[in-house]
Amino acid sequence: MTLALALAFLAAAPQAEKRVQELLPRLQSEKAQDRERAMREIRDIARKDRDACRKALPEIVRLLKDPETRVRRAAVEAAGYAGARDALPEIRLLLKHEEEDLREEAAEALGRLRDRDSLEDLAALLKDRESDVRSKAVEALGEIGAKDATPRILELLKDPESDVRKNAAEALGRLGAREAIPALVELLRDKVTDVRNDALEALEELASREDAPHFLPLLKDPDPGVRRRGVKLLERADAKSAYPEILGLFADEDRDVRRAAFEAIVAARIPESVPKVVELLRHDKREARWVAAEALGYLRAAEAIGPLEDFLKEEKDARLREAAKKALDRIRKAPD
Repeated sequence: MTLALALAFLAAAPQAEKRVQELLPRLQSEKAQDRERAMREIRDIARKDRDACRKALPEIVRLLKDPETRVRRAAVEAAGYAGARDALPEIRLLLKHEEEDLREEAAEALGRLRDRDSLEDLAALLKDRESDVRSKAVEALGEIGAKDATPRILELLKDPESDVRKNAAEALGRLGAREAIPALVELLRDKVTDVRNDALEALEELASREDAPHFLPLLKDPDPGVRRRGVKLLERADAKSAYPEILGLFADEDRDVRRAAFEAIVAARIPESVPKVVELLRHDKREARWVAAEALGYLRAAEAIGPLEDFLKEEKDARLREAAKKALDRIRKAPD
């Protein structure tokens, strides 16, 4: 946090506390709408400044038993953001409430409060009939660090609802569940973009060199998005043994895949890759020659000077010759 932001935060804190104090009488209102609105405003304040809501904690706990569902929902949300640990016993009871919305909000709040005493009840919600409840329950288990729930979370990677699959993937990444790697790799082919992205992020958290065999088949997938993710995972896993397969993607039909392969080879800086990249200067595909020329410049390999000079003499494409000139310039300017 910069000094300016810190000073702004300190200046706003008294105003937030004052506003909470002003809202307290409205929590006693006979009108449910007023109680709900006041509680939601306190929730919003708690999102930015939990300490400003300390005086509201008793009211938050009290309104968890409000006769109106919408007020109880607002109180559960506020409890999670405000750190109302005195509310935990009542929130745990709501995990078994007949109303879906209350089960959902209770699961989310318990995750925010990192309540390990609710792990079994949260795990039971992974089979809830409502997908929103399953989604919040698996998210909470990931936040709390419920490693023992991994087998049950793995099952949700096949849930019919995309939000559930997405949150299950994220939870497995948080839990460091390496046993989930094969299933997460399969999820990279999910039809929903957000699910694929969360599976990739989870795999990036879990990936190590020994996982290369799981990722290599992705480079031959018909979907360019999957091929690109495969490159990223092999790069993340520091799988230098995979560079020949990654080099093969310099000629890929998809621009983003070629770029991912280029970035992976340049980042790895494997001396043994230079001769293979030089060979690609003679590839029949223009795109492969272009990426190869660029890569040799960033690899700053002195042994590529001769091949690049020959390339300049033979290549007819002006843009490719320009790429070769830039590569030679980078190599010649590189420190010995």
